[in-house]
Formats: sequence, C-alpha cells, structure tokens
Amino acid sequence: MTDVTRTLMLRAGRASLGIWLREGIVADPLLRQHSHASYDRLAGQVPWPVHPVLRLHLVFSVLPGAAFYTAMREQGWTEDAAADAVARTLTAMARPHRRLIQRLTRHESGRRLFMRVAAGGTPLAFPAPGWQTTWIDRSPTRVAFDMTRCFILDLLRRLEATAIAPAYCAVDNTLYDNLCPELCWARTGTLANGASHCDFRFEHRTPTVGEPTRIRSRSDRRATATKWRRADVVGHEPQPRQAAQLNRGTQPSHRPANLVVAATRSAVNARAQPSCSVGRMSTSLTATRRGRVTM
Repeated sequence: MTDVTRTLMLRAGRASLGIWLREGIVADPLLRQHSHASYDRLAGQVPWPVHPVLRLHLVFSVLPGAAFYTAMREQGWTEDAAADAVARTLTAMARPHRRLIQRLTRHESGRRLFMRVAAGGTPLAFPAPGWQTTWIDRSPTRVAFDMTRCFILDLLRRLEATAIAPAYCAVDNTLYDNLCPELCWARTGTLANGASHCDFRFEHRTPTVGEPTRIRSRSDRRATATKWRRADVVGHEPQPRQAAQLNRGTQPSHRPANLVVAATRSAVNARAQPSCSVGRMSTSLTATRRGRVTM
C-alpha cells in the first residue's frame, strides 16, 4: 500500500511541474522534459517520509523546485540565474494566497482567526521531526516561535540545491509583509541565510492615533459599502465633515415636513377657489334663469 501511495503522489507532484514552468515564464521547450527527468531522478535520492504532511512538502514543494533548478543548471544556466528563476516562480505562486489572507484580515474577526491559525496551525503544517520548533508566546495578540531545524533545507542540501533555499524563505515575506496596520510580521534571520534559527513573530495590535480603521457599523451590516473612521481615543473628536457623515441618517430630515405643508396648502386653496368648470356651470344656470340660453 505504501508503494502505491508513493507512486501516485510522485506522479501528481511530477504533473505539478507544469505550474512551475508556467509561472516561471521560461521560454524553453526542452526545459519541461529536462525538469520531468530531473524530478524522477531526484525522487530516488531521498527517503520516503513517514509523516503524511512531510510527504506533501516533499512531493509538491521540494522536488519540483529542486528539479526545476537542476534542469536549468544542466542546460547551462548560472547558479544565480537559476535561483532567481525559482524565486520568481515561488513568488508568483504565493501572490494568490496573499490576496486571500488580505481579504481575511480586513475585519477584526478575520484577524483574530489569523492569529489562532498561526498559533494552532503551525505545528500541523510544519510537524516534527521535519521541523523543530521552540515556542515563545502563543497568546491571542502575539505568536512567537523559533525554528532550529527545517525539513525543506535538509532535503535541498541532500539534493545539492541549497542555492534555492532562500527563495523558499522569501515566500513568507510575500505572504505576510504589510498585510494591514493591525498585524505585524517580523523575522530577523533564517537557517537558509546562515542564522542559528528562524525567528517568526506575529503581533496583533491596536492602531495608534492617525491610522485608519475599517469598521462596519451595526446599522450597515446589510450594506456592501464600508465606512472609515479613526480609532476611538479618549479626547479625540471627529472633524465636522466626519461628524456629519457619521450622523447622517440619525438626524431627521425636513424635506418630508415641507412636502406635507405644501400639499396641505394646495388642498386648502383648491377648496377655497372653485375650478373653471364649476364657474362655467354657475354662469350657465344664471343665464338660463334669465331666459338667455346660449347654444
């Protein structure tokens, strides 16, 4: 059963090379064939992991990148040019995920969910023994941990493709840099760049004065438009224009009253002044009484 699973997963990972080649924008018809051959060859040089999540990392992340890089090197690409091509490909594939994260973190509930996933999902997505993680803080407002071992880096060293290891680290910068003012992401070093550990820091903070906060008022939950206002600070009063916008809909409008008054006056005038048809009828009756009937 293990051999069947391994064969099917490697076949799916080999097919995913098409995405790498398309995102890499490499105009070389022979690169696809060389990449597939490199994938099959490199797959036999690494042991098959026991943990199912580590298998996914191997099949769909490490082997495609290493095969892509190795194929370019065998075709005469320099080490820097091949590593840059892999970095561009990984960045292009990470951008759709960044857009999803940005949509999630637009609202406060999404940001809280993001912090919970960062705290609880990291051990599941990067399990031991592939990654060794030392937790520093796992609170709702701060998630901090250090990684002293990286499964991806260990495999790339085994496959002689350590030149592309920093490209995998740069994916985190693409995903988390400047998501929103309320979420802060920082990392000062990585194992791939020679540091003793990878220090991951996520912080959920409250915006300071002057930073806009996107909120949705209770009365506008059914509306599609969002309102903007500044963070609530003691002693801070909105500008007159902002106050008018925020209070719009709460102050009664005088237009309906004016319309009612105008309609009432029109009705009174209509009763006081007879219409032309009534006037002609009274004139005809008077003429008939006098014997002067006009045809």
